[in-house]
Formats: sequence, C-alpha cells, structure tokens
Amino acid sequence: MFHLRRPRPQGHGRRRVFFHQIITSVLLLILLTGGLLSADRVMANGDGPQTGTFVRCEPTVAAAHPGQQIVMNLYVEDVTGLYGVEMDLSFDPAIAQVVDADPGTPGVQIQPLYDFLVPDFVVRRSANNTTGVIEYAATQIFPSQPVSGSGAVASVTFQSVSNGTFSMPFTEVLLVDIDGTPIAATVLPCAVQFQPSLPCYDFDNDGVVDLDDIVAVAVRWPLTITDPDPDNNPATPNYEPLYDLNSDGAITVIDIMMVSGRWQQSCS
Repeated sequence: MFHLRRPRPQGHGRRRVFFHQIITSVLLLILLTGGLLSADRVMANGDGPQTGTFVRCEPTVAAAHPGQQIVMNLYVEDVTGLYGVEMDLSFDPAIAQVVDADPGTPGVQIQPLYDFLVPDFVVRRSANNTTGVIEYAATQIFPSQPVSGSGAVASVTFQSVSNGTFSMPFTEVLLVDIDGTPIAATVLPCAVQFQPSLPCYDFDNDGVVDLDDIVAVAVRWPLTITDPDPDNNPATPNYEPLYDLNSDGAITVIDIMMVSGRWQQSCS
C-alpha cells in the first residue's frame, strides 16, 4: 500500500503554518485561563447593537508618520437637547504632545468648535503635556438653544515626538441639558498611532510585532464597539478601536490574523 506523504511547507507556506500555530496557541491559552471569550462578553443583553448617545473621537483611530501632526475631534453622536459638556481624556506625552491652539493664553489649550454646540462659556480647554491629561468643559448661554444630532465640540492637534501607539480613553464625561440634568451616553475610547510603517501593529511599542501584540488582540475577542466593557470591569481587557484592525466594530479572528500576518515586522 502506498502512503501519500504531505509535503513539508516551504517559504511562505511554512510561515503561514507558523502563524496558524500561534493563533491556535493563543486562543487555547485564553480558553484555559479564565474564559474571556464567554458569551456574556459578546453583548450585555444579547439583544443586538445598542442605540443611544455616544461620546467618541473623530476619527476613532488616527494614524500618521512620525514627525507629522494628527487632528482628533471630540465628538458627540445622536444626542437630544445638549446644552453643556465636560470631557477629560488621557494620552501618552512620551509619544505625542498637544499643539497649543492659543499661544496667547498661558498653558497649552485645545480648540473649541462652534459648528454644533456653541461654546458661549468655556470653563476649561487645557492640555498638560507632562501628565498627559486633556480637560474640556463648555456650555451654551441663553438665548442659545439646546442642540440635537451629532457633531464635534472640540479639536485636539497632536505632534509626534517618538514612534508609538497609544489608547486615548475618556476618563470623565458629562453631558447635560438646559436644566443641568445629565444625559446618558456610551463612551468609546480613541487611539493614536505614529509609525513609519502604516499599519504597524506594535501595540506595546517595543519596536517589533510579536506574540505580546497578538495576545493583546486575542484577549479582546469577541468584544464590540457598542458594548466595550460588558463585565463593567475596567481592569479586564475591553474593546478599543486600536485593536479593531479592520474597523468593523468588533474584535474577531480576522483582527487576530491581521496582526499575526505581520509577525516580526519592525516598527522602529
């Protein structure tokens, strides 16, 4: 009897087998170490995509080459009766610095925008390039009327100072109506990337795409943009657009394969 021997993979074929072995190992590791892929992390209520008001950046992920600038808008989506906002964000000042929008004012300022919410009174609009904190608070004043719909309320310009990628989460968000009553909103994180090779999936900024970067995506499968933290625990991996490599609103095996496909890519 003749036995057909499967040919040993050569060149790119062997490389693809290696990637698939990595993916399999990562997924098995996740399943064996706490069940991060349990069904209750897919959707909080299982009823499909959430609706309502969202606070996010526009774009949610911004990328540019080192030495360039990136502009990100602070954006409110699908709101009704908005009259005032307060937003605090954090960023990595070792990778990017905020460009001062008003050199005539002490400190570093971001830019209020007037196309949606009219900032009749700006409480603060500061950026601290040492601590990596952005603070923005503004309100309309009578006779300005409440606004509804979607739009940007402020703009932040970043100048790269080194190669790297960072998430830019909102640490505090408050939307209020004309009576000062809070408006419920879902807050989505942002991400900024300054890399010479775009896209480059070096999430831990060690200069190369390796197993740590694959794991960073895999532990977020299958989280979604509409339910980024279903277990209400910020200490566990949550959905972030930084790891949604095809920008489809969900972390899937496709995203894991995209980063594994750039195994050992240099990002320095």
